[in-house]
Amino acid sequence: MILRPQISLNGRSNQTIECSRDHATGLLAQAKLGHKRKRRKGYKWDGFTKTQVKLYPSLQKFYSLLLYRLKGEALNELDSVRWQLSHGSSVDEAKVWFKTGIFPEELSSSDVVKMLFDGRIGTRDRDIIQSIIAPSGDDPRVIDIRIF
Repeated sequence: MILRPQISLNGRSNQTIECSRDHATGLLAQAKLGHKRKRRKGYKWDGFTKTQVKLYPSLQKFYSLLLYRLKGEALNELDSVRWQLSHGSSVDEAKVWFKTGIFPEELSSSDVVKMLFDGRIGTRDRDIIQSIIAPSGDDPRVIDIRIF
């Protein structure tokens, strides 16, 4: 979730500047772990749960996969975290990503933050943010970025 001020001009001739704090853009992320295969190249992924499959269509516009991979001899090393946005893709297409291990548009965290800030991904719907993406401000699973 990105929180930033929103500045607007008000009044008859735009003489008043209004600044509302904490204008939010949110992206729902589902963390998925990839285990490095021992005998073949690539990673093995756990797919969606039944509940995630059911909810996917209603969340798709502001939903992403947070992909993290373990590597190393003991599979105890964390590889770079990547993101796969779900908008424009069906749940059946996403299931194929897990089976093949090929995610068509993996993004870096810095790319995702920039796109969130620009409003190109996620949602600005306050009700969705408060009820689905970040229901409690004290939830340790929420990444809260504030721009002042």
